[in-house]
Amino acid sequence: MPRAYVTPKGINLQYEKVIGSGQFGTAVAVRNRKGDTFCLKEVRVSTSDETAKALVVQEVETMKSICRAHPNIVLFHESWFERNRMCILMEYCSNGSLDTVVQKFATEKRRFTTEKITYYLQELASALDYCHNTARVVHRDLKPANILIDQLGTIKLADFGLSKVLGPEHKYCKTHVGTPLYMDPEQIRGDPYTQAADMWALGVVAYELMALRSPWRLPGERDPTYIMLATRINKASPEYARLEQLYSPHLIATTKWMIQTKPHKRATARQIVDFLSLRAPPCN
Repeated sequence: MPRAYVTPKGINLQYEKVIGSGQFGTAVAVRNRKGDTFCLKEVRVSTSDETAKALVVQEVETMKSICRAHPNIVLFHESWFERNRMCILMEYCSNGSLDTVVQKFATEKRRFTTEKITYYLQELASALDYCHNTARVVHRDLKPANILIDQLGTIKLADFGLSKVLGPEHKYCKTHVGTPLYMDPEQIRGDPYTQAADMWALGVVAYELMALRSPWRLPGERDPTYIMLATRINKASPEYARLEQLYSPHLIATTKWMIQTKPHKRATARQIVDFLSLRAPPCN
């Protein structure tokens, strides 16, 4: 019999299907009595592992403060502990992850248009601008698998499990976290890093949308070693020649602006938003 849930707010939810699973938990689609669909993330937490519990609670607290105020960040509804699981009820994005779309395009030998990539970058930069300048949060795991697409095709930044709040006393991150293919040179070297790490990752995502592969993977290559990745990332010299034949010079230049080895030379989220926004007409 399908499993049922009752949230602390008294909402009755019925299990529909699994929509994702990973090392620490599962995401399932659930439906309320009105027929509205939600995503329920169940994170397994050992009752004896205080560190793991603290990390899950931190993710929830971050989502409470961030995931309610921006149209390009997945919406948080509520959370609760149930046995050895933390349940997080969120917005359901019916079109899945950007990673799935990229893989589908690569398999079918299709390409995103310049307009579509620009649209995605504008939405992601807007979400990061809110994270960096309003919430003072570094996402630290920006990648296509953590970028969702809703029913209308709107981009939604998700998964704040590795995010870090910066403040007057903590202006840098020091913990080595994230996915190596999207990790900035600072982390590769073991140096402190800031919000510029997210902008590097956004540049890598932009490249991947054009090339349908990581800038750090050679054509046909599957899994380069960490040492190979570290060398390529520290040199930061992706192959652009083929892309320059397919996409606009402005899109290529914007991608290069984010994939800079020196963080102070990288575009900020606000700069990308301003650069890609439709300007006000020169009239009243």
